[in-house]
Amino acid sequence: MKNHPQRGIIITPASSGGDYLSEPHHSLEMGDRYMRVLFNFLGICDFTTISADKLDIVGEDAEAIMSRTIEKAQEAAKVF
Repeated sequence: MKNHPQRGIIITPASSGGDYLSEPHHSLEMGDRYMRVLFNFLGICDFTTISADKLDIVGEDAEAIMSRTIEKAQEAAKVF
């Protein structure tokens, strides 16, 4: 699929209640992989996911996680 010409840029927001950034659960995360395959098939290969993870884990500060994620999204939007 890497032979497709780039036709656009996609930034997708994502969130999860758990920790899918590291193993053993990283390989179970399907949303990002699905979106990458879909957009790659459509010829959009420049793909970035901005994810808010660990939102439902006791002891994690969900508001701080969302705040950091919003900052990342705003930063990414500057070059869009």
